[in-house]
Amino acid sequence: MSYNTVPTLVTGDPWSAANANIYWRDNFEAGVPAIIAAAGDVVYGTGPNAVTVLSASPGRFPRWDAAGVTLEAVAPLLYNRQGGDATHWATGGTTNYSLATAYPHVELGVIPVVIASSSASGQIQVNLSANFFGYPHINVSFEAAVVDGYIISAYYGSVDVGSFYVYVRTSTAQTTDRTINVSWTATGY
Repeated sequence: MSYNTVPTLVTGDPWSAANANIYWRDNFEAGVPAIIAAAGDVVYGTGPNAVTVLSASPGRFPRWDAAGVTLEAVAPLLYNRQGGDATHWATGGTTNYSLATAYPHVELGVIPVVIASSSASGQIQVNLSANFFGYPHINVSFEAAVVDGYIISAYYGSVDVGSFYVYVRTSTAQTTDRTINVSWTATGY
């Protein structure tokens, strides 16, 4: 159903039940709330005064082309994964899990970890913007493995659905505070 342009009326013009049905009822039924059939449906314009719905489907999400006009359902960023637990992504294993019906959740960032003077390690908690449904898989990396002659390693631990810790260790205690920027990625659903 398309939108009907409402005519401009002046005092004394007749307004019938048919007019009310065409311009009020039918326009409301052509509007966004009435055409949504399920959670996840996306409404988009198809032309002047016309819209349609891209129906939600499990494991797919909407995408517009570069011009912003074509809307389609595309496969998710992640389709399958391998591990030892269906919901806790940090558990090792060789079982294949399909993500075709799950919407993946990926967060990434860079966080500075300070190694205080006279110390050989530092840590910081990363709080994710939204909780995962299970423990996410975490990757950490940093720019260089050797800085000023010190061997540096970065790793993660204490993973939970909404946070984890990043740890940085050097081969020897530092004489001054040192900050190492660690890149991280959390992946799960």
